[in-house]
Amino acid sequence: MKIILIAGKSGSGKTEAAYLIKELLPKTIVTNLSKYIKIFALEMTEWDGDDTNKPRTFLQHMGDKLREIDNAFLTKRLLEDTKLYEQYYENVVVCDIRLKEEIEYIKNNTSNEVITILVKSNRLNDKLNEAEHNHKTENEFLTYDKYDYIIENNYDDSFKKQIEKIIEGMK
Repeated sequence: MKIILIAGKSGSGKTEAAYLIKELLPKTIVTNLSKYIKIFALEMTEWDGDDTNKPRTFLQHMGDKLREIDNAFLTKRLLEDTKLYEQYYENVVVCDIRLKEEIEYIKNNTSNEVITILVKSNRLNDKLNEAEHNHKTENEFLTYDKYDYIIENNYDDSFKKQIEKIIEGMK
């Protein structure tokens, strides 16, 4: 099984990249590392689950709290999930990797092939406030220097072509 990790700033096109990969690569599932944080947000806030009005500050804070409990809290759960996914799928795409240590933990704690992709974009998510833009989950992954692929989302057909090239390189 392949585990494909996608990193990038909010609004860069990580989810779009994930679903393009799913479209082009048979037996692929898309998941999120943050799904556990979102469950807490649904339980602990008035958020209705709509991504257009995410309580981003709460989500960032909750992620920090979970990492204080156990630095690998989210990545351990993700790797547990892959044990189930591999019964049904050949590829897992995780479309929201944010920290270098998350990437390294996954690489070092699975026998599966791990492929890393950084999605860059010149657009900033204008829904984020300054503190949210400056949070480590919006910046730290940019200092990781071992990505297998770095692609640029120009919000045109070239983005899909870059994904197609990655898929070809994986075959």
